[in-house]
Amino acid sequence: MGAQTFSTTIIGKFRTSRDAYREACREAIDYSGHQEGYSGDIQTTSGSHLYKDVPRYDTRKYLNWVDEIIEKNHQDGRGRCGCVEIKGAKLKLMRIREGLHGKQGVKAFHFFGWCKA
Repeated sequence: MGAQTFSTTIIGKFRTSRDAYREACREAIDYSGHQEGYSGDIQTTSGSHLYKDVPRYDTRKYLNWVDEIIEKNHQDGRGRCGCVEIKGAKLKLMRIREGLHGKQGVKAFHFFGWCKA
């Protein structure tokens, strides 16, 4: 059994990152199906940790930061899921692309990490 990294972004009407995490897990189960063992997707993790004060989403600095967090958690031997709330211009573009422009309470989250596969 090995380890596998994952990354998923979700947008919708969520009150908290925990609500978004549950929805991301449901979507991963729908995509990968219910199965014995591990699929290597977000649903094989046991929760997420919301990081604050991170580099701006989708920049090179952000992607390097995510890689460092994943590597640190992998070295610790923990299959953890990190989470960052997407805000600002990126959220606005995502809302437009998903047809959610003008809707209230829409949030987006990026989940990442590694888990047993």
